[in-house]
Amino acid sequence: MKGKLISFVKNISWILLILFLLLGRVNSLLGNLIVLCMLAPLVTSIVTGKRVWCGFFCPRGSLYDNLIKKISFQRKIPSICKKIYFKVGFFGLLVGNLLIAIYLVAGDWGQVGLVFYRLLLVTTLIGILLGMFFKERIWCTFCPLGLLSNLLIKVKSKVLRI
Repeated sequence: MKGKLISFVKNISWILLILFLLLGRVNSLLGNLIVLCMLAPLVTSIVTGKRVWCGFFCPRGSLYDNLIKKISFQRKIPSICKKIYFKVGFFGLLVGNLLIAIYLVAGDWGQVGLVFYRLLLVTTLIGILLGMFFKERIWCTFCPLGLLSNLLIKVKSKVLRI
């Protein structure tokens, strides 16, 4: 039962991403809910000690697995995408832009939602384009939330050893 449920979620969660991208364009306040989706992989990593969200529940990963894989050239992922300095640099770029954009909208929740919506849209498009030319899950090699999830897993394992 548990395996069937996980498989079901993995196969359809991409639909939630598409719906969110469509509805978020209509109502920018919905963009604020993206924060919950950003917290989900972090919480599941802390609870399970694994990247369960990334492998089974991530709507973006589901999109890549179920749609982009069919049109991907399946080329090898460039090694730079796997380097820690690239991952941290990309993380810094995204977070820096996100914080500046939130600061510039000065607390208008509709505009803050639009900032998160644009972040989701742009990063999804980057993942789709790269996934078409390389392996479909290239985004996952440098996903900022995957990076944070790995960090939390390492911190948790060190804390539990003490």
